[in-house]
Amino acid sequence: MLPLLGRLFFLLLAAVAVKTVYSSSIVLLTAGALNQPATMPVRGYSVDRLRNTLASLRQLHTFTFFAFGSCISVLALDSYASVAQSKLTGATYVLDNFRYCLVYSAFAFCVLLTLHSVQWFVSARVNAVARTAA
Repeated sequence: MLPLLGRLFFLLLAAVAVKTVYSSSIVLLTAGALNQPATMPVRGYSVDRLRNTLASLRQLHTFTFFAFGSCISVLALDSYASVAQSKLTGATYVLDNFRYCLVYSAFAFCVLLTLHSVQWFVSARVNAVARTAA
């Protein structure tokens, strides 16, 4: 079971995932409707505004990645700090704790990679629409 810090990070990761899926959906739907000149807004959106939304998502993903690095560092340090409370030998306990940290980090990295890939695809689509509209 994850400590409180790990659960809080997963809550942050879920919020970032929802924000990414929602914003990417809006951008893709709007970019599909932007078959007009790039200076003409569609439903209040322009190519520049879509690019700003995607830049904001990139910054959010970067922040989440650094927050993940901080969380995993604290969790790794906790595995050393709690050796005295265990009935296992020191090395066995630390390795057992690292197993959970590695599973936790693998899942978090897969989610972050997926979110980044979605953002990258949407950004490429907006750029393609901007090139054809210009």
